[in-house]
Amino acid sequence: MKSLAMVVGVVLGLAAYRADALSVVLEQSPADPFSAGTFFSDLDHPRSAATPFFLTSSASVASLVWWGGYFGLGPAPADGSSAFVIRLYATNSFGKPESHPLHEVAVAASVSAIAAIVPSFRFEATLPAALDIPAGVLLWLAIVDVDPTRPTFAWRKSTEYGTSYSRAEPGFPWNETSGLGSFRLEGTAVPEPGTGVLALLGLSVLAIRSRRRAIECRRPSDQGR
Repeated sequence: MKSLAMVVGVVLGLAAYRADALSVVLEQSPADPFSAGTFFSDLDHPRSAATPFFLTSSASVASLVWWGGYFGLGPAPADGSSAFVIRLYATNSFGKPESHPLHEVAVAASVSAIAAIVPSFRFEATLPAALDIPAGVLLWLAIVDVDPTRPTFAWRKSTEYGTSYSRAEPGFPWNETSGLGSFRLEGTAVPEPGTGVLALLGLSVLAIRSRRRAIECRRPSDQGR
C-alpha cells in the first residue's frame, strides 16, 4: 500500500506541475509595420477595436502580450507602465461582437520599446484572475488604452487579411474593418477531466503488480520445510 500511495503522490505531483506551467495558448505575431497597419483603440480618441479568435483546446488564460505604437501630440512614450482595459465579447447572431462585453478588466501593462524604424512597443499584463476560455468558441478581444498621459494608442495588426470590428466609444455600433490584431495569450491548458492522470495511474498500478509478482517468485517454497 505504501508503494501505491507513493506512486499516486508522484502522479498527482506531475499533474499539478503541468497545470502550473504557463505556456503560449495562442499567438498572432505583429506584422512588419510596412505590410500591415494598426487599429486605433484608445479611450481618448475615443475608439475601440475588437479582433476575433478561438482556441482549439480549452485553456485558463493568466496573462496577455500585445504590440502597438502611439500617434498624436503628447509626451514621448517611454518604457514603464500604462493603463489599459481588456474586454472579451461573445459573437452575436450577425457574426459581430455583442454590444456588451462578457468580461472586462482593468490592467497596468508594462511597456517596452522595440528597436525599429517605426516606433513600436510591446505591452504585457497579468490578469487579476485567470480567465477560463472554452475551445471552439468564436470570441472577440478588445484592448483599449485608458491612460490619459499618453498619446493615442494604435494596436499593431498581425495581418491585413481577416475581419475585425471597430466602434466609437461609448457603445456605438460596430463597424467592419480589415485585418487582425496582434496578441499572445498565455496560460495553462485545461485537459479532459482526469485523462492524463488516469493514464499515468494505470501504468503505475501495472508496475506495482509486476513488482509484487517478482517478490513472490523470489520467496522460498513452503514445500520441503
